[in-house]
Amino acid sequence: MRRTIPIFTWALLCAYGAPGALSQGITIETADVQSMHAIGNTISLHMDTLTTTADIGALGQTSWDFSGLQTTSLKNLESVPVASTPYAASVPQATHALRDAAFTYSFYYASLGTTITLVGTGYVYYAVGDYLLNYGLKGAGNAYLYGNPYPAQGQWLNSPAPADYALPLQLSKSWITAYTESISGSANLGGITVPFGPLETKHAITYFVDAYGTLTLPGGRVHEALRIRKLDRYGATATDKLRVGYIFLAKNGATVQVTVSDTSVISGTASVHSVQWMEGSGDAEVPITLVNFTATAWDGGSVKLEWATLSETNNFGFYIQKRGSDEREFRDLPGSFVAGHGTTIVPQKYSYLDTPAAADVWWYRLKQLDLDGTVHFSEQIQVKIVSSVQECVPMSYEITQNYPNPFNPSTTIRYGLPYRSHVRLAVFSTLGQQVATLVDAEVDAGYHEVRFDAAGCASGVYFCRLHAGGYMDTKKLLLAR
Repeated sequence: MRRTIPIFTWALLCAYGAPGALSQGITIETADVQSMHAIGNTISLHMDTLTTTADIGALGQTSWDFSGLQTTSLKNLESVPVASTPYAASVPQATHALRDAAFTYSFYYASLGTTITLVGTGYVYYAVGDYLLNYGLKGAGNAYLYGNPYPAQGQWLNSPAPADYALPLQLSKSWITAYTESISGSANLGGITVPFGPLETKHAITYFVDAYGTLTLPGGRVHEALRIRKLDRYGATATDKLRVGYIFLAKNGATVQVTVSDTSVISGTASVHSVQWMEGSGDAEVPITLVNFTATAWDGGSVKLEWATLSETNNFGFYIQKRGSDEREFRDLPGSFVAGHGTTIVPQKYSYLDTPAAADVWWYRLKQLDLDGTVHFSEQIQVKIVSSVQECVPMSYEITQNYPNPFNPSTTIRYGLPYRSHVRLAVFSTLGQQVATLVDAEVDAGYHEVRFDAAGCASGVYFCRLHAGGYMDTKKLLLAR
């Protein structure tokens, strides 16, 4: 099974090895960082937009309880060989690369008088030695201008590469790094190449490891950790604005990062406007290759949970766990057990239908049991049920896997919109030829279904691509006659 190892942000890369306590906390070595980013590891980032306050602890020995953090969106990245990436030649100093198959970045471009949203596949480059150096991201995909997609390439480069971490990390360690962040690229507007940028922001950042203690994450897992205070002075001259953040790091990779609203706060409960977190390697690791775990609101206020496995090892089965927005702990749903398939390399699909008692934001996860009784937990996912079924809307843009799949000759594709958006839903062949346009119109917020009839198509693989509100995602369809 490929391991799943989370981090807290694609641009701020950190990693750690096996636990080991010192009298004043832990020490994070260069070797820890290198082993965490071994080729083939998948890295996951949780974003929490619902948490508004957090207890950041105190200086020196302390503790932090982040067990109530939530996941409003999740991003996965894969560690790949630098030489295998399309931009390796332009970053010869890089020792590691992360592939982001669905990066999205929006910014206002004054020359065109509009916001540009870039969506596509990108690669983050960095080097690990005495410092963790972050060179930035290069990628290609589509640029959305005035709601329309155009082929584009973009890059977020740092010059010189900033030192995100000075290794080894331990209590009282401090360092300063200064760099210029530059955003640039170009889009092809009907055969005309239109450049944008560079848009530059200067940064002067001071880091200081000022506390150590125990870090508690959702699910109750506890780790020894360090706290790093980050003072980011940024702007046209690197002195225009000040942003203060706290990074809580454990040796196994468990991390929480918050940006505080009051830059003078150094302890206690603080208002926060940015929260990102991750679990350590092994915390949520399930002894199966789990894919496509989704929760979807259906008519009548029910929630359909669907998940699939590519392979399973000693899998006895799954319980569905749930909690509401005002609950801190997950609980098993009575009668929710779904039997597994033991040990198999054949892909399996599962589903469960839940009917919540009331409108709320509900969180779900899988509790997976091995045949020997060992318990593992999946990532958390979220769905929103509102008072009126007609008003049920997702928290973000999404497209779910078609069903049935494989299909013959028709299949259903379901997608969700958090806001009224222009939607373009189209089907393409493996050669990139468009074979059907399913939707090309303004569509109201909510969940929607559309049928794809492939009666005139040959057997094989097709791709259904959704463009909506700057979001893009693709699902693979298999037509089997």
